Amino acid sequence: MDRFKKILVPIDGKRGSYNCLELACHIAVQNDSEIHLLHVINLSMISKIAYLSDGNQDEMVEKSEKLATLYFKNFTNQIEEESGKKFKFQKNIIKDESVDEAIINYAQDNDMDLIVIGLTSKKHATEVVVGHVTLRVVEFSQIPVLTLPTIKEKRW
Repeated sequence: MDRFKKILVPIDGKRGSYNCLELACHIAVQNDSEIHLLHVINLSMISKIAYLSDGNQDEMVEKSEKLATLYFKNFTNQIEEESGKKFKFQKNIIKDESVDEAIINYAQDNDMDLIVIGLTSKKHATEVVVGHVTLRVVEFSQIPVLTLPTIKEKRW
């Protein structure tokens, strides 16, 4: 029996989320899995930025959507090119006030079997800082969560 048929990978455009997608693809090969890429547009953050910069909130959301679409395209194309394999990707953009809640709710609502999410970054050479979003997803998710530190080398 295949265990991980539906894998969720939150994508923020950083190297860490690409590494998570790469690992999810390795798991997908073993389980014939479907991979859900999720980008959450943080409406709370955009609202604050728009207020402080006298910017247009709707324009910022639209730019964020375009950027997320670009992340999806670049990441999936690169993974398939490097691996020489085709994967079953579902690409989703959600607008929400809380990134961690959006990830958890998406995972539950779509019957995900695994979440692969990155740790943020190194604070010092010997210390890894776990991001707020990752910490809350690990704490409150009802499904398994695999966390991955940022790795620079390629896996394929």
